[in-house]
Amino acid sequence: SGWNLVNIATLPRSLLSHIAYDISGMMVPWLYVGMCFSSFCWHIEDHNAYSINYLHWGEPKTWYGIPSSAADRFETVLRREFGVLFRNSPNLLHQLVTVVDPAVLAEHGVPIFRTDQRAGEFVITCPRAYHAGFNQGLNFAEAVNFATYDWLSMGKLALRQYALSARSPVFCHEELLCDIARGGATALDSRALALVREQLAELAAEERHWRDVVLCVGIEEAGAGGAVAGGRLF
Repeated sequence: SGWNLVNIATLPRSLLSHIAYDISGMMVPWLYVGMCFSSFCWHIEDHNAYSINYLHWGEPKTWYGIPSSAADRFETVLRREFGVLFRNSPNLLHQLVTVVDPAVLAEHGVPIFRTDQRAGEFVITCPRAYHAGFNQGLNFAEAVNFATYDWLSMGKLALRQYALSARSPVFCHEELLCDIARGGATALDSRALALVREQLAELAAEERHWRDVVLCVGIEEAGAGGAVAGGRLF
């Protein structure tokens, strides 16, 4: 079934299906056992991907969500209120350790949405949509990620955010683009392939730019052992 979370990350129209290896928790579902008031902290998914969560049985799970359009405001509020923590740990928001009262965020103008997920229901989170919540009692849930073609711009944004916070990516976005271009024409529509082509063109332009920058500072050759002068860049 397409709704089986074991299959959803690798369905033909999920771009994650072009990754040649399994990624635990992202492409391979994780199971979650909740207890009364056990919580999950504010976070977004790896690489700003979509997520889908299914509650198999038990008491409801309460979710709080922030639309992706308000993600920058959410991060600004947290950095202003907890500046010392962010200076000591620039990638704090990627560590799943941040708990902030939704009412406090609302007071600072961050839009908050709430829902109660009951047994037999799905909850889907969108790219770069921060979410958090808690369990109202014993329950059992399953979750996994997926990525449709409209995710591509958010995936690229995630790489820039990772670079700024010194976090390593979970997979290589550039390799994914190349793999899609080589083998995705039969599964993806023209809109998806146009976005892939656009990002590959941007990637090539950035590569040429940074090669020129490297040459301008006097590095003419680079290899596995590091950059050396006097030869050529390859």
